Order: sequence, then structure tokens, then C-alpha cells
Amino acid sequence: MIIARIQSLLPALRPSERRVAELVLAQPTLAAGASIKMIAAAAGASEPTVIRFCRAVGCAGVQDLKRQIARDLGRHTPPRLPEPGGDGLPLLAAQVIEHAFSALYDLRRLCAEPALAEVVMRVTRARALWFWGFGETARGLEAAAEAFTRDGWIAQAAADPSRQAAQARSLPQGALALAVSFSGPAAGETTALEPALRIHRAGGGQAVLFGPPGSALAALVDASLPLPGTDGDWPGAGGARLAALAVLFDVLRQGALLERERAASPPERAGA
Repeated sequence: MIIARIQSLLPALRPSERRVAELVLAQPTLAAGASIKMIAAAAGASEPTVIRFCRAVGCAGVQDLKRQIARDLGRHTPPRLPEPGGDGLPLLAAQVIEHAFSALYDLRRLCAEPALAEVVMRVTRARALWFWGFGETARGLEAAAEAFTRDGWIAQAAADPSRQAAQARSLPQGALALAVSFSGPAAGETTALEPALRIHRAGGGQAVLFGPPGSALAALVDASLPLPGTDGDWPGAGGARLAALAVLFDVLRQGALLERERAASPPERAGA
């Protein structure tokens, strides 16, 4: 139970996080129904502090915290969303934006992972980039491929298994597959991505996976990065996922461009 867990972790929290914890413990009903902005204001803390508190007590984010508090309070079904177009529209909009903010905050934490630097180096050295995924990611993959093409890479996106397999077979020297799966280890996206990745790896190509930890595809790639906001169908989930993916691809592109500039610059002579 989340309330008992927060109580047990209270002494180990940072002072700012402890203020959020004390608010939740004192007013769990308020916390279960409030926005991140309201929780932060009531606790006298910042919104990033509220998110850090959620992670510190083992929650995936603010919405996960609120769901767990609601379960502790005996509400086993989520509250009904406000009707679009009515007085509840500002609340709905705030929820959608809150989820996007939480996903991007998770992405910021990901930037400290050593695996990110490894992926940037693989992108830098790649002569061709294949962007593979399905469903809602298709537009994001196309946009990423277009951006990398403008900066000098051979880049193509494919959201169909047969086209992905065709790209894998063509295998220009130095091709890197960037596979995206927002689903879990046993879900359909994982199964659909496997044939193209196997063909790609059999031909000597490298691959990177963006998806939840523990994916069955991990053995078929050279590196992997977790994607924030991958679980659930809460309001704005799709938009939050696509926003995080777009920013992540832009980080990779900007990082690879920077590495290329460094490689092209002549080294400074000592004492010059």
C-alpha cells in the first residue's frame, strides 16, 4: 500500500520531498484528485520535486501515485474524466499536459545514462539509419528520418513488417536499425519487429532498441534505451509518448552532429 510505503520511507526522503510526503499523508484525498501543480503548491515545493518524490516512493509518475492512493482509499475504479467542451475541459487539458511533462522529465533523467552516449556514437558512425516501429510511432519515425536526411544521413522509416524486412535485406554498409516498441516484452510489436532485426543482424548490421526494460528483443540489438511514458492508456498517453520520442531522436541527431564536428576539427597543438 502506497500510504504505508510513504510513511516508512519518510525519514530517508530529502527535505523538499518530505514536504510532499507529509501533504500526501495528511491529505490523501486531496493528493488523489489534485493536479501536479496543485500538489506542488499545497506542499510548498516545485513540480519537479513532486515528480522526484513519486520516483523515490516507487511510483512511475504522478498519475501512478494518484492511482495507488485512490486504491488505498478504496476507490477501485478511476474517476470519470470531465466531458470535453464543458467546465471540465481545462482539467482534462491540464492532465494531458501533465503526462507530457512527466514523460519529458523522465527523458531528462535518461540523458545521464551511459547507454545514451553509446547510442549517439553508433548513430554518428552509421552511414544509413532505418527507423522501425508501428502504429502511433509512424509519424514520429518519418519526421526523424527526414531530419537525419537533411543532415546528410541516408535515413528511411518503415512501419510495416514487410518493408522493414526489405530494408534489412538491402543492408548498405554501416546501416544502423533504430527499433521502437512502446509495448511490453510479450506484446505484438515485439513479435512483429523480430524478423527484420534477425535479418538485419544476420547480414552484419547493428541495431538499437527503444522500449521498456526486459524486452524479448534485447538479445537482438547492440544497445537499448528505455522509453519514458510507455505504460497505460491514460489521457494524453499517446501524445506524451510521441513527444518524448521526438525529443529523444533530436537529442541523438544533435549529439551525432556535434561528434561529427569534433571529428572534422583539427586537433589543437599543445602550447599553441
